[in-house]
Formats: sequence, C-alpha cells, structure tokens
Amino acid sequence: MAYPYLVRPLRVNSYSQHLVDAVAEIRAFACSDAGRKCDSQWYQQIESLVGKVCAQTTDEEAERYLDMLMWCIVDSGPLGQGFAPSIDRAADAMQRKRKRGFKERRLAK
Repeated sequence: MAYPYLVRPLRVNSYSQHLVDAVAEIRAFACSDAGRKCDSQWYQQIESLVGKVCAQTTDEEAERYLDMLMWCIVDSGPLGQGFAPSIDRAADAMQRKRKRGFKERRLAK
C-alpha cells in the first residue's frame, strides 16, 4: 500500500528541486544548540512557506513565496549559522534567474 505523504511531489517549479531537503534541514537545525534560540512557531512558519514555494505551478508564483521566506529568515532568523542550505540554493537560483532577466532586458534596448 502506498502512503501518499511519503511520496515526493513532481517538480512543479524550478525552485522545488532545491527545496527537497529543506524541511529536514529546518528540523535538524531547530534541534541543535544554535537552533533552540528560535521559537517553534517561527520554524512552523518557515516550513509552511517552504511548502507554499514547492506547491506553486509557475516560477513567478514560487518567487513571491520565496521572497517572503527569505525576508522571514533575514528579519528574525539565525543568519550565518548554516540554517537550511537548500533554502540558500533556492534563493541563489532565484537571484541568478533575475540577473539573467535583467541582463537580457538591458541588452534588448
């Protein structure tokens, strides 16, 4: 018998592939000495935003939630402590895409 919650969803946007391990990384960090300083509700909010990024069907929709996720981490998260490297990879991918778009628009002028 298959358990649907154990099956990873198909990739629906280009950022989902980077976030496959994010929830496990968040939970591992939350259990670490450095991670115990943050409130459990904050971790739940971060996990929820990761899920929303992954659930979006287009990159543009996913980028909205990824921006929210990054602001949450920058505003009140454990910066510079190795928190969820997969979120960093997704943010880097978004920045690279935005830079490419900016360059293409600039060259098209």
